[in-house]
Amino acid sequence: MDVYEHLALAKEALGRLQGRSIAIPNQGLLVNSISLQEAKASSAIENIFTTDDELYRAFSDGHSELTTEPTKEVLRYREALWKGFHLLQQQGQFRLDYFVK
Repeated sequence: MDVYEHLALAKEALGRLQGRSIAIPNQGLLVNSISLQEAKASSAIENIFTTDDELYRAFSDGHSELTTEPTKEVLRYREALWKGFHLLQQQGQFRLDYFVK
């Protein structure tokens, strides 16, 4: 498949998601779930593994002392994603201080 075919499929999937998201009372749950899954998948590339159960429990408990180190690392990754997102929103562009933070 070439890039344009993937782009068309992604656009179609986003359209379906947008249509279904109206039925979700708290869309923040969906966004948080997606960012947690992205953090988990990216961390796995670095041989940092956790389960969905551990991850969601730790996220909802607010990092309890029972949270394993790999799970804490995935949660830190997620926090960094959000921090980057907010910095980009504030600055409107990629700048050196964005990458340093």
